[in-house]
Amino acid sequence: MAYFSASKLEETVSTCYEASVQLQLWSAALDALAQAAGAEGTTLLDRRRDFACACSGSFDKHMDVFIRENWSSRNYRPCSK
Repeated sequence: MAYFSASKLEETVSTCYEASVQLQLWSAALDALAQAAGAEGTTLLDRRRDFACACSGSFDKHMDVFIRENWSSRNYRPCSK
């Protein structure tokens, strides 16, 4: 089992800043964030649009089903605006 790593998290912050201006980097940045957090994956949702997201590579298949089967409309824990 992986564990949280503060040093990896610090390294990941700059990767996330870089991804904010180069959108194609989000998958790798979220993979690094998941590894730093000791998680299986991470997802970033943007509520400013109808539905926009980025996810770590380990969540690609899950997000594909989430979007294709319209699970976002059934989310009982929606993000607040």
